[in-house]
Amino acid sequence: MSKFLGPIHFWLYRKIQLQEGLTDAIVAYGKENNWNVLSDSALADDVKPVEMPELDAVVDGANIHGWLQARIGSAEDRSARIVTAVLSEDASRIDGLKQAAKAFGQQNKAEVKDAEEAYQLLNDSLLDGMPCDNVNQLTEKSADRVCWTRVMDVHGGSYSALGKDDAVYYALREAMVSGILEGTGYTYSDKDGNCVIKKADVRLGMYAVDVMMEEHKNIHHMLLVVDKICCGILEGAAIDSDELRKIIDFIRKYGDRHHHGKEEKCLFPRMISDLGVVADNLITHGMLVEHDLGRDHIREAEEALNLYEQEPKTEHKLQLLTNLMGYANLLQRHIEKENNVVFTFANDRLDEAAKEEVNQQCRDFEKSPQAMITRELHLSFLKRMMEKYGISEDD
Repeated sequence: MSKFLGPIHFWLYRKIQLQEGLTDAIVAYGKENNWNVLSDSALADDVKPVEMPELDAVVDGANIHGWLQARIGSAEDRSARIVTAVLSEDASRIDGLKQAAKAFGQQNKAEVKDAEEAYQLLNDSLLDGMPCDNVNQLTEKSADRVCWTRVMDVHGGSYSALGKDDAVYYALREAMVSGILEGTGYTYSDKDGNCVIKKADVRLGMYAVDVMMEEHKNIHHMLLVVDKICCGILEGAAIDSDELRKIIDFIRKYGDRHHHGKEEKCLFPRMISDLGVVADNLITHGMLVEHDLGRDHIREAEEALNLYEQEPKTEHKLQLLTNLMGYANLLQRHIEKENNVVFTFANDRLDEAAKEEVNQQCRDFEKSPQAMITRELHLSFLKRMMEKYGISEDD
């Protein structure tokens, strides 16, 4: 380890200082409110304010990384011992702990211009292990909203050593952050490790809907390819069975399992449960029926292709073209209805909590290994088909 201090070392030290400051604030609040447990001899060392001199005056220059790691552990262990003792004496003090944490956050407020800057502020303030731990996975980023998932819990050790879980740690963190962001126009929430910073009092579009509309564009482009192929066959082109089977595979795995799968597992059930009879009719008797009709078209197109390969008769060719174009025409109309009616209805009528739950379900779906493989394989195939048949992104 280098003996020279760099910006990252001061960055980490400032985060340790903030954690120790929060613990000192909790102790001060508890003493003001006569929490007797803070006078116990077992906490005598913990309740003393922690001195935080300049880093270069105290750091072990021969082992900077190890020294900082030890200070992180010490800060989190101290906090866990105090918080656990306070709640063991009186569990109702959780509200007081949150008040102390929020007040401390208010003392450390900073101006931010957008959600991305707010996210960076928290990244510069909160202890989440060492940078190489990669504790957080960013899932969405824009000026109005930043979302991330905590993929590793690096705080549990301090609490598990005391026979407790660290839910209280994250509750106090959320309270402190709400104080830090107070007056900025942005809010923070942490639901079981799914974290969101978003512009306050603004109904935002849904990440899930944005993803599904992008998939609609891809499916639309494949439908244009299908149209070109069918027209070519009518004009005398040979049937390329291998290519058509790959297109059918795209439709089933990307268009149906991947895209319709998110609609049917994430968005539609929430619309039906939250938005009443109108949503039920729109989804159950509209969109889901059309999903099934599309599956029927593709199944019959595949059967016709099988028959044509066995016996290249005109009637088999006719059934193949009829069902391919039946699917294409159905899906084009279906996409327009979802984009202009269903998705607009969801954006306008679902409350923010419901939106975020659907968004998170969609994020979880998207980051599964199967989803990533599906996107990589089938979108590269789509690109080749678009180039072959002269379909542009603007079509």
